[in-house]
Amino acid sequence: MIKVGLVNDKGGYTPVKDIKGKVRVSTTPYLYDIAEGNIPGHYSINKFGYNPTLATSYEDVWEQSLVYTYTTTAQVMHCSSDDAGDTQMIEVSGLDANWNYQVVSIKLVGLTETVIGTALWMRVFRVRNMGATDFAGTVYVYEDDTVTLGVPQTPTKIRAIVENGNNQTQMALFTIPSGHTGYLLKAYASTSSAKLVSSGLFIREPGGVFQIKHLKEFTAGGWDYNFPIPLKVKARSDIAMRAKVTVAGGDIAAGFDLWYEED
Repeated sequence: MIKVGLVNDKGGYTPVKDIKGKVRVSTTPYLYDIAEGNIPGHYSINKFGYNPTLATSYEDVWEQSLVYTYTTTAQVMHCSSDDAGDTQMIEVSGLDANWNYQVVSIKLVGLTETVIGTALWMRVFRVRNMGATDFAGTVYVYEDDTVTLGVPQTPTKIRAIVENGNNQTQMALFTIPSGHTGYLLKAYASTSSAKLVSSGLFIREPGGVFQIKHLKEFTAGGWDYNFPIPLKVKARSDIAMRAKVTVAGGDIAAGFDLWYEED
């Protein structure tokens, strides 16, 4: 019997599987294989957000009508709800002090400011309700702050919000972890406003400033754009959907799809 296999540059041997003497292959599209976890070190991401009230200058697409403030030095994060009955487990995803991906679970204590474990955070880009009941209030994740009835009082210290009824953040923001490269596939946005909306995809490389990579203007409708060639994004780069209007007011929903892989 003849065995067929592959030998890597370190001398390791991987047998090639066959079916009745024919080499077994997969025709599954590359991105499907990533989503199914069949390609080690590759991860798919869908980010989406909502900004309820746009301004005449660019704002990020997340739950506040503000430009998002990024953490510059790794911090301990805290959480609370504006409803005393919220005691569910939440899952917080982001990047640690070394810009590596991390996920931490913590139980809410209603209105009480609660430390999210012992982890330090450079980025927070998703929070989810892991309990069996809906949030009764709005949940906040933030750097240490004065908190009144569960609400942090300094908007620039807030890193994530879960609006009542959603059970997950709506923030069209993401940062590529250290040691990885991202590949953007698609960006999209929509509005119910009759005002002219300018929306765009922005990227900030480490040590740089946000630069626009795709722009669309539209009224009372939406758009989506598939990159013919995926847009390559360096490690530790921030990605954000942003929008503005000619006259203040109006809302926007927006997001993007990407995968990132180990270098």
